[in-house]
Amino acid sequence: MANWFNKIKFTVLSILALCSVIIILFIFTEFCLIPFKNYKKGDLFRPPPFDKELGWSGRKNFGDIASSKFKIFVLGDSFTEEGPGLDEAKMYYRLLGEKLNAEIFVYSSGGYGTLQEYLALNRYFDEINPDLVILQFCPNDIIDNSWKLENASLLYNNHLYRPYLINGEIKYLYPKFLGHFRVFMSYHSRIFYLLSRRMDKLLHILASKKILHSVEEQIEKKWKDFPPFKEALASTEVIISKIKKRIGQTPLYVFTVASPPIYIEYYREVFKNNNIDLSEDEAGAIEKAEAAGTDVRLADRAHWNENGHRICGEILSLKIKQLHYQKK
Repeated sequence: MANWFNKIKFTVLSILALCSVIIILFIFTEFCLIPFKNYKKGDLFRPPPFDKELGWSGRKNFGDIASSKFKIFVLGDSFTEEGPGLDEAKMYYRLLGEKLNAEIFVYSSGGYGTLQEYLALNRYFDEINPDLVILQFCPNDIIDNSWKLENASLLYNNHLYRPYLINGEIKYLYPKFLGHFRVFMSYHSRIFYLLSRRMDKLLHILASKKILHSVEEQIEKKWKDFPPFKEALASTEVIISKIKKRIGQTPLYVFTVASPPIYIEYYREVFKNNNIDLSEDEAGAIEKAEAAGTDVRLADRAHWNENGHRICGEILSLKIKQLHYQKK
């Protein structure tokens, strides 16, 4: 009996000792990461700064509010946010400003969905009073606009607390299990955020190799017969209508950064139902240049490098000149 009790005691003490070591190492690592307390683009140890309305803060690159020039307000996601190693002066909207002699105002963030772009527009539209609004669209925006789809995705899940339009109401949710816990820990523990992001990246790689299932497979098999995808299209259409209503008579130009054959017809329909032409010329020119051997991508092989932004800026400025937008 005594031997049995001693074994139990030894096991319990060993577990407690191991837990204590893990906790001490965890706390020690947290202290070591204190120098990284300030968020910067690409920070491995902190999520983007929290924003009560937008979910997380975007990058604000505003020109002169009082300028007498033609004013353009650009909204977008990671393709409009400055990429790693890319000079901000080389972004497509800078070339656009030069070509049109316009004052440029940009609000963007990697992972933003259309609802977040609408909320940013609503926040700054009256302050800027632009002559033209440009919305940069990305194929994964449909997933970003749906909690159900993002929650089920391993390929396009940003793992960040964000707003979603659900049954006509804006709700703030985290697109994964244990949402509130993960949000709290991500903003209070650098090591937790680092490890959880590494795990998310591993799941992304496994899903991209078809080792793990991701919701994109169901979308491509069922399309509109898949209720969450149909709901996401409808929500995106409502958000676009909100953008149009908010800007009133101000012109809206929308372009996509890619035209995937299996998705694009649904994207066209969303904008067509709001009497908006979705421009594919920018993406088409970049894809054509890439097919001809021009390097247009950053190291991630998704986002544009300087060449890609130059092509986009040239096509964009040409299209806008052709449309003859007038200053208010």
